[in-house]
Amino acid sequence: MQRRTAKQLTNYAQAYDYALVRLSYRDYSERDLVKTLRQHACPQEVIEEVIGKLKEYSLLDDAKYADKVYASWLAKKYYGINHLRVELKKKNISDELAAKITASFSEETELERAVDAARSWQKKNNKKYGLDNKDTLPKMARTLMARGFNGNIIRKALNRLGGDFAE
Repeated sequence: MQRRTAKQLTNYAQAYDYALVRLSYRDYSERDLVKTLRQHACPQEVIEEVIGKLKEYSLLDDAKYADKVYASWLAKKYYGINHLRVELKKKNISDELAAKITASFSEETELERAVDAARSWQKKNNKKYGLDNKDTLPKMARTLMARGFNGNIIRKALNRLGGDFAE
């Protein structure tokens, strides 16, 4: 099967139309859209002109995009702040915006999310690993770590659940 070659975007009208089509499917960060336009051999001055026009019409706004990423992350319930940082980096959100969003997230909220995630894990794995099993707390801690919670939050969450994480 042959791979299709990328359509060459040589002028402003082609690049602008292409950007509008892409934005009609999903939101993009500015970096992602610039990268996409570059993959189609779009000249730099045309890219800057297209990005400027999209910003002028509020069709491309990194702050709104970052807020949408944060809102969708909040809906996931069982993930920690480190998972959010990775998600924002993966979506090419600038470091300044990412820092602003993560600063609004309190430690108490993260602790509640960690406790909820631990309870959910416990409910799913109660038959497999009883609370008296010595492997339960380390397995629960690894699960929480994989979901983006830091060690301090994990320790507090496990203590809140009544377990002592110290061996």
